[in-house]
Amino acid sequence: MLVALPMLWAVGYAAIYSVGGIGYFSQGWTFEHWKSAIAGYGVMQSLALSLGIAAIVTTIVTCVSLGVVICFPEWRQRASFYCLAGMMLATPVSVTAFMVVIFLGSGGLFARLLFYMRLIESPSDFPELIYDRYSIGIVIAQSISFLPLMLFYLSQLWQTIHADRLLFLSQTLGCSLRQAKWRVVLPTMLLRSRSVILLVFLFSLGSYEVPLLLGRQSPQMFSVLVQRYANRFDLLLKPQAFVLATVYFAISMGLLITYLRWRHRHEV
Repeated sequence: MLVALPMLWAVGYAAIYSVGGIGYFSQGWTFEHWKSAIAGYGVMQSLALSLGIAAIVTTIVTCVSLGVVICFPEWRQRASFYCLAGMMLATPVSVTAFMVVIFLGSGGLFARLLFYMRLIESPSDFPELIYDRYSIGIVIAQSISFLPLMLFYLSQLWQTIHADRLLFLSQTLGCSLRQAKWRVVLPTMLLRSRSVILLVFLFSLGSYEVPLLLGRQSPQMFSVLVQRYANRFDLLLKPQAFVLATVYFAISMGLLITYLRWRHRHEV
């Protein structure tokens, strides 16, 4: 409970500031800041973009992690697997973003390699994957950043649910190895990992460094948009930044509470 007090204080401060209850230039309680912020140019597009990217990243990370753990279970017994995943997990997201630029930029390593192989006429002909309208660079960088977390969790989950025993029992009852993996182990692991899947979604939704370095100026990811509102020189517009921060908190808490209620309803 004590750990949650600073967060509750910050959320309460942002909510009260957004309706003019506090602030150096506050003119009294009003919802005009909410109307202006929600109706601002690109706000809804930014929110939709962030939710879409978070969903895509979560899907990629979940599918790749499950595929690796289920199709290559022997990798879990290799120290190199944990070393590689640990190095990826320890790499700052900003470094990952720079590496994506170096490898996938229009003048990056892959573009130059294709140019030297005579597959493209110039490095600038390489497909636009950075600062593009589809945010491919953001998706790649965030997927690389969150993939080790899911791999570590699923590797431990394999042992927790005794997946090897499930495979053996399923084959004893007449299933093939493929059926045992995809019809028994996969649903079990997917059901047990839903908490981490939601966590990856929330991490992706609130990510800041990667969208700042790899995203377009318009529309921006919601986290970058909130920071842009907060850094405006006009202090009279400061409440709008708190409005957007409150919206982000409400969405995150709404998803979390919905999940917890669903989990309680299905486990009781």
